[in-house]
Amino acid sequence: MAVKENKSTQKNYDDEDQVIIFKLHDEFFGFDILLITEIIEVVTMNFVPRAPDIVAGAINHHGKIVTIVNLASVFHLPSTEISLHSKIIVIVKNSFSVGFLVDGIKEITSLSQAPEEGRPVVDAETNNQYIENIFLLNNTLCKLVDIESLLPGLKEYFEGITVEH
Repeated sequence: MAVKENKSTQKNYDDEDQVIIFKLHDEFFGFDILLITEIIEVVTMNFVPRAPDIVAGAINHHGKIVTIVNLASVFHLPSTEISLHSKIIVIVKNSFSVGFLVDGIKEITSLSQAPEEGRPVVDAETNNQYIENIFLLNNTLCKLVDIESLLPGLKEYFEGITVEH
């Protein structure tokens, strides 16, 4: 098995770089706050036929169809039941709308003070290609998700899928 370290350039974070920290199962992840369009309560989702297992459903949000992705499934974590704490993080990029179902929102914080733990090792078995970096935030290990690498793969899944009424 060939293991390689992710060698892309390290980013220097300042007070302007904020992330939203959210929970999936018993782990914490983060998204760059600038890429998030909205955070909404979980609403009733419509079934999407022939969709991959990561798709929880689709919703009508402000007149647009938004596919809801169970982010725990993307990272091969056990899914938890939807609760009052569950949220949908909506991202719109180049007219592609997707919502990420998460177990809860922990906080919005700046990365400038977070000690960087380093980039994860990437190999075929650990499936870390969507993790940009790992930080220690308020004594909590947090994996920063690289939305820019995650979205193109998701867009390929959803092209041509229609919602049945």
